[in-house]
Amino acid sequence: MLYPIKIFVEGYADKRFLSDYIKHILPSITIDKDMFINSEGRCKSSEAFKNKMIQNSDNKGVNLVIFDADNDFGSIEQEIKRDFQDANFNLFLFPNNKSNGALEDLLENSIADVNKDILSVGTVIKCVYQARKYLEEQI
Repeated sequence: MLYPIKIFVEGYADKRFLSDYIKHILPSITIDKDMFINSEGRCKSSEAFKNKMIQNSDNKGVNLVIFDADNDFGSIEQEIKRDFQDANFNLFLFPNNKSNGALEDLLENSIADVNKDILSVGTVIKCVYQARKYLEEQI
């Protein structure tokens, strides 16, 4: 019997990234609409959030909490462990479960140096402008 997995995340981008990543590395896994619980930002100490974890544990489920470490890995880790001490969960903090940062840092560090220009707003604007100019010429 498979037990329910609940992945608690901070926002839509985290949910989307993790969902796509899971589909990529485990294509046989079905991701149902209830697998991810979105905390909508920094409301990590929400009682409702904790109650969902406890309820999932009572159903023999597995709880994964995946948040950003932000600017203070140690403090965030301790805050989450303190706020959810009554719940059974595994914790991972982006970008690498040991450093300050966020999902965006993980993604940025995953891009090869030769391709880092894509992160430049100027480069993106230039590409959009060139694409628009090309399309206008085609009409």
